[in-house]
Amino acid sequence: MSFATAINTLLQSDSALNAALLDADSGETNIYAYHLPDNLSVEKTAIVFTYKKDEGVDVLEAKNVLEKYTLYLVIVAGSPVDTETTAALVHAFVDTYSDSNLLDITYEDEVNGQNDERDRYFKSLEFVIWYQS
Repeated sequence: MSFATAINTLLQSDSALNAALLDADSGETNIYAYHLPDNLSVEKTAIVFTYKKDEGVDVLEAKNVLEKYTLYLVIVAGSPVDTETTAALVHAFVDTYSDSNLLDITYEDEVNGQNDERDRYFKSLEFVIWYQS
């Protein structure tokens, strides 16, 4: 399983988070990789994620058996209350999540912001993840 697949599985595995991000119009969860769709309604709450590989640990038999990634989750919503509520849901399950590939997930930082032109609020969460490939 690739790191991207593991992260997508992680985000899709929590029923409370999925319920909060469910788009009633399309029936899909508003979780996106790399960028938000241009037509996302201002009233909708969504998560967009991206990541970068920081380092890999090699052994004699294989390369990158243990990899360190930084995961960036950006919560976008129409109100600061929605960003805080969604962030609390993310923390509630990520802090207790365990998987055979995602060995350790550590919260690092967060930043709050607002886009006045689009009347949107965001909260960016940063996590460090040790991943076993």
